[in-house]
Amino acid sequence: YSRRIGDEDIIAALKKQKRAGRIGAVIIVPLPLIGFLIYGAVSDSMEIGQAFLFGLIVSAIFALSALISGLKKKAEKPFEGTVTRMEHTIRLGDAKSRGGRSRDRYLVWFDGTDGKRRKKAVSLSVFNYLREGDRVRYLPQFPQPYEKYDKSRDGELLCMFCGRRQGIEQDSCSFCHNPIIK
Repeated sequence: YSRRIGDEDIIAALKKQKRAGRIGAVIIVPLPLIGFLIYGAVSDSMEIGQAFLFGLIVSAIFALSALISGLKKKAEKPFEGTVTRMEHTIRLGDAKSRGGRSRDRYLVWFDGTDGKRRKKAVSLSVFNYLREGDRVRYLPQFPQPYEKYDKSRDGELLCMFCGRRQGIEQDSCSFCHNPIIK
């Protein structure tokens, strides 16, 4: 595994990403309230008091969702394990749910060095990067939290910040410009 996880540039990139997420939440959470207030002010179909109440409720739901998501992420613990199974399923949509669109789901099972078996839903980029038998370290502080133990068999590495594949010789991601974990 990489010894660079604790490097200053990686910690700085993680802090920058976390700060951007917080700023995004501060911007997004009050938007429903503002939108409902504007609608209540210009529309005859909703009074301003009712618009304020609806906007406040929707904004509170957004804030609660962001809080729960942050707490779940903080509660996750790192682990090491081996990829034992990978599965791609397609959930067909009907007219009533998801507007008739199908949904792909990528699942990976890990046998941890601690004896626990874990199942994780992963992105397509992670699914295509991992192979059965790979030793992997799960680092929940990263958006793409899977680091392979042996990267020498791959011609490319997965950026743990944005999930794009990068050449093994690169030191930083050509897309997000964050350091590559080698």
